[in-house]
Amino acid sequence: MIEYCLIIIMQILYIIAKFVGTRNVFQTSLKRRIVVANLANFIWLISTTLGVGIMLKGDYLVVIPYLVGVTLGVIVEDKLRKYF
Repeated sequence: MIEYCLIIIMQILYIIAKFVGTRNVFQTSLKRRIVVANLANFIWLISTTLGVGIMLKGDYLVVIPYLVGVTLGVIVEDKLRKYF
């Protein structure tokens, strides 16, 4: 259950990090863009590793937290777009 919550949180953070990365492509320094891109990919890697590990144990319901996380992430991203 804790893994499911972590996956949801990580998917939300991944969507936000990708949003920040794309919004700042033309506005920030190369160093900041590299940091944000690496952060987004690190979050994705951890989330994917957790999900694959859970699926290898036979729990295929882990797809649901991924979808919930992405859905909530897109909703948060939409709210952030109004402020940026």
